[in-house]
Amino acid sequence: IIKQWYQRRVRARRPSGCKYNYERNGRCIYGTCYGIDPNRNWDADFGRNGVSSNPCSDVYPGKQPFTENNTKAMRDYLLKHLNNLAVYLSFHSYSQLFLKPYGYKTSPPSDRAHHDSVGAAYVAAVEQTHGKQYRNIRAAELYPASGTSEDYMYDQGILNSYTLELRDTGRYGFRLPASQIIPTAEENIRGFLAMMKKL
Repeated sequence: IIKQWYQRRVRARRPSGCKYNYERNGRCIYGTCYGIDPNRNWDADFGRNGVSSNPCSDVYPGKQPFTENNTKAMRDYLLKHLNNLAVYLSFHSYSQLFLKPYGYKTSPPSDRAHHDSVGAAYVAAVEQTHGKQYRNIRAAELYPASGTSEDYMYDQGILNSYTLELRDTGRYGFRLPASQIIPTAEENIRGFLAMMKKL
C-alpha cells in the first residue's frame, strides 16, 4: 500500500501564528486573551456553529476565515496540491473517534455510505491492534462545529476527508501517559492501512 500512495504530510502547530502582535508563547493577543482555535478558522460554514464570539473561548474562530498564518499556509499548500490529494486526515486528541463530514450540519453528505465503510474499516483495525474502541461517527454527531479543516477539504472535493480523535476517552485527556504514545501510533497506523485498502 505504501508503494501505491505518495504521502504528503503537513505539520501544523497549535499556536495561531498571527502577525507580530503577540508576546510570551507567540499567540496573538485578542483583547486580554491569546489565540484562536485553528480548527474553527477554515472557510467551511465559518463562524456559525460550535464557536464563540468571545476571544477568551477555546472555540473562538477569529474574525474571519484564514486570519492566522498557519491556517493560511496550510490552505495554500493543500490547494496547490489539491489535484494530487486522495485523503486528508486531521489528527487531534482526545476521545477515540473517527469523524466523518459534516461537522457543520446534521444532514449527511451524498457520500455517506462510502464514509461509513471507510470508517468501519479504520476502527475495526484499530480495535484489532490493542483492543481500543474508536467510534465511527459523523462529526456533527459529536457536536456541531463550523470552520473545520476536514469539512473545508471535503468541500474542496477531497472525498476522503476525516478527523481522528486519538486516545483516550477522558481518564488522562490531553495528558496521555508516555507509555500510551507508541500503542496509539501503532493502532492508528493499522487503521490508516485498512482505510487505504478501501480506497
